[in-house]
Amino acid sequence: MIRRRIQLKAKWLVQDILHSLGRKVSFEELTGQVRVLCLHGICDDDQAFINGRFMRKSQFSKLISTLHGKVNFINLEQYRIGDLHADKLNILLTFDDGYRNTKTHALPVLEQHEVPAVLFCTAKDFLWMDLMDIAIAENLSPNSLQEIRPELTGKSLQLIKIWGIKQTSDQTKELTEKLLDLTKESRVRYPNFFELLNDSELEELQRHPLIDLANHGGEHVSFVHCSKEEMLSDLDKGAERLNKLQSSYGNVVAYPFGHYSKETKKVLAYAGYTLQFIADGNPNGDSGCHDRLVVNPFISLHNQLLAIRDGKY
Repeated sequence: MIRRRIQLKAKWLVQDILHSLGRKVSFEELTGQVRVLCLHGICDDDQAFINGRFMRKSQFSKLISTLHGKVNFINLEQYRIGDLHADKLNILLTFDDGYRNTKTHALPVLEQHEVPAVLFCTAKDFLWMDLMDIAIAENLSPNSLQEIRPELTGKSLQLIKIWGIKQTSDQTKELTEKLLDLTKESRVRYPNFFELLNDSELEELQRHPLIDLANHGGEHVSFVHCSKEEMLSDLDKGAERLNKLQSSYGNVVAYPFGHYSKETKKVLAYAGYTLQFIADGNPNGDSGCHDRLVVNPFISLHNQLLAIRDGKY
């Protein structure tokens, strides 16, 4: 992992130097093809990142304005039926988790350039992982979280977070309650990083011509750590919320955490989940799923464009 990071940083440095010498990015060889991009949240420019999933609003705006005209942005239905531009690279833009900042920060940029997007939503009011990020950013004591399970005794917040990702929704319920109490005074300083869209806001977005709502599960749990029954029950929760909002895409799913397996693919396909999106960043990978490239807020725009062209980092 460390070696891979060093290689990537060296690669990005060389590419930035070449860009400063006049090297441009072209998508001409990708005409008629598709790239699916995955984003999460958008924060203000003056906010420090507390996770690696968010972009600053100016970064997002610059990315969209740079791509606008060079590529053809498509909506979920166009992607589903293969209604693609034959002479341009086609891009489907997706956002995971359903953050409120998608409406307040991302939507104005999308409207400015008339760019469609898919919001993969859960059935949650907040996500424990976001509360954990706040706890880590504030350097809060892990003592109350260590009380949940004997195996967490002496573990840091970072290690407890890794443990939580492998648990079912029932197992993370107490973790969530403890985190709500732990971050009670801190959350006010991080509204962009944990507030999710409520039903009223999602209903408004569902009516928006640029926005489609799709399924990210009910509780945002890792499906590879669930039983078949737990996984399908969780997706049913997500689909139920979407159906109430009159979305047509309750059967289109983006895997929480990007975790999937041969078994999950098989079970979901049999259950009628017609499109399954992952986030491997490997366009030549698993043909049974639809791959997405997660946008990286820590690299230059030039390197991001190159990654979009290649479908990987």
